[in-house]
Amino acid sequence: MPSAPQEHLLGPSYETQDSSEETQTSNASTNQDAMEQRRTQREARSDSSSSSEQDQPHHETVTVAFDDLKPDGKLSLTGISLESYVLGNILGAGTLLTIYFLFINPSRIWRTPAFLSILSLFHFGEFYTYARWNLKNTKSNSFLTMSNGRPYTYAMTVALLETTLTSVFFPAWQARWAHIPLQLLGVVLVVLGQYMRDSAIATAGVSFNHIVQRQKRSDHVLITSGPYAWCRHPSYFGFYWWAVGTQVLLGNVISTPLFALILWRFFFRRIPGEEKALIEMFGDQYIQFRAEKTIGIPLMGSAVDRVLIKHNVNLSRS
Repeated sequence: MPSAPQEHLLGPSYETQDSSEETQTSNASTNQDAMEQRRTQREARSDSSSSSEQDQPHHETVTVAFDDLKPDGKLSLTGISLESYVLGNILGAGTLLTIYFLFINPSRIWRTPAFLSILSLFHFGEFYTYARWNLKNTKSNSFLTMSNGRPYTYAMTVALLETTLTSVFFPAWQARWAHIPLQLLGVVLVVLGQYMRDSAIATAGVSFNHIVQRQKRSDHVLITSGPYAWCRHPSYFGFYWWAVGTQVLLGNVISTPLFALILWRFFFRRIPGEEKALIEMFGDQYIQFRAEKTIGIPLMGSAVDRVLIKHNVNLSRS
C-alpha cells in the first residue's frame, strides 16, 4: 500500500520535469528566433543606410581661410551684410517713394527713387545668383556696386543727376521725351535685361566668372543651354539692354546714347579677348557655337570678327 502513493507522487514529478525541459527548449528556440530576427533587422538597416549614402550626391568640401572672412577679406561677412542692408533699404524706400510720387502725390521726381530701386535690385540679384549657383567663385565684391569700374560709376551718377535735375528744374524739356510708349519700352528692356543676366549666371554656374578666364579649369565646360541656346553672351546682352532700358524708362536724353556708347565700347574691348580664349579652350566646338549664335548687341558681332581676324584667329572649323 505505501508504494501506490509513492508511484503517484513520482508520476507527477517526472511529468513536471519533462514539461520544464520542453519549456526551456521552447524558450531557447524563441530566443534564438528573436536573435535571428534582430540580426536580420540590423542587416536590413545597414543595407538601407549604405544604399541611402550611395544615393546621396557627393558634396564638395571647400576650405575657407579665416582671414578671408574678416572685414578686409575677399569673403568679408561684414561687407556682405552691410551691402545687403544698404541695398535692401534703398530698394524698400525707393519703391515706396516711387509709388507715392506716381499715384498718391503725382510728381516727375518719381524717376529718381525708381532708378535707385532698379539699381539696388540689379546689384542684389547679381550677388544672389552668383552666390547661389557659383558659390566657389563668390567674393564680397560680387555685388559689382563698387567693383564695376569707374566708367560705370560715373555713368550711373550722370544718369541720376540728369533725371533728378530735369524732373525738378526742366520738366518741360523732360516731357518732350518721356512718353508712355517709350517708358513701356524701357520697362520691357529692364525686365528682359535683368532676366537674361541672372539666368545666364545661373545656367553657367561655376563656368561663369566676372573676370575673363584665359586657361581652362577642370570644371570649365561650354554652356549651350538656357539663354545660351540663342545668344552666345547672354550676360553681356542682358547687362547692355538693362542699362539702356533704365535710361529709356527715365526719359534721359543725354544718358541714353551715352550708356549705349560706353557699354558698346566696354564689351567691344572685352569680347574679342574672351572669344579668343574660348576658341583656344574648346576649339571647333566653340567655333561652331559662335557661328550659330548672335551676340545681340548692335553691330558687335561683325566688329568682333574683324578684331579676331586681324589677330590671326582662325574662325573656320578645322
